[in-house]
Amino acid sequence: MPTPRLALPTLSETQAQKAVTHNEALTALDALVMPAIINPTTTAPPGSPALGDTYLVATGATGAWVGKAGQLATWTGGGWRFAIPREGFAVWDNFNDRMLRFDGGAWVIAVWLASDSGYVGIRSEDGAYRVRAGKLASDNRIIIDLYDAAGGSAVVIRDSAAADMVKFDSDGNVDFQGEVRRNAVKLLGARDTGWTAFTGTASKGGFATGTVTLTQLAQVVKALQDALTAHGIVGT
Repeated sequence: MPTPRLALPTLSETQAQKAVTHNEALTALDALVMPAIINPTTTAPPGSPALGDTYLVATGATGAWVGKAGQLATWTGGGWRFAIPREGFAVWDNFNDRMLRFDGGAWVIAVWLASDSGYVGIRSEDGAYRVRAGKLASDNRIIIDLYDAAGGSAVVIRDSAAADMVKFDSDGNVDFQGEVRRNAVKLLGARDTGWTAFTGTASKGGFATGTVTLTQLAQVVKALQDALTAHGIVGT
């Protein structure tokens, strides 16, 4: 009787040529343990396969693969050996550099991240979510939630030298290197320093340009400098 999961042949006490059955089981294990397929869309058996070459038989298969769609085909010294997948089986797709998983009815691209209420998340070793991302049904936004009880979480984008280029912290602050641009036009860059703070009274009040006094102008200029300093545009 074969094994229940991988259908490996088993030995009986009285059978002859036990080595044949044993080798059959080893051949099947060699194909199914840490499996990697050459191509998931091949329908015709290749003419000169190497020992151990494994394919995912595509729909419409021909030749020795007829009727084997969805199965794993491995070339052995005795010809093609086929494995019927069970739900949860996974293989590495060498052609597309991705993992495939059998969902019980078809092979699909494997997703190994945890899912919760429409979000895909990354958990830490304690099982708690640290990052979740998902598309809300009401609009097209992508939401990233940060989970850190200590309040020190952040989203950081780094360059190839591992330098922080953009950082979003859990307090709503954004730190960035470089410039903010729109259509390649600079909107915001590094702070312009070297300013000396004005003294005296600042005013945000309006005035008639035909009768404005020098004092009124100076008070408005000071108010502008105070505002630009407060927003980090200029500084001393």
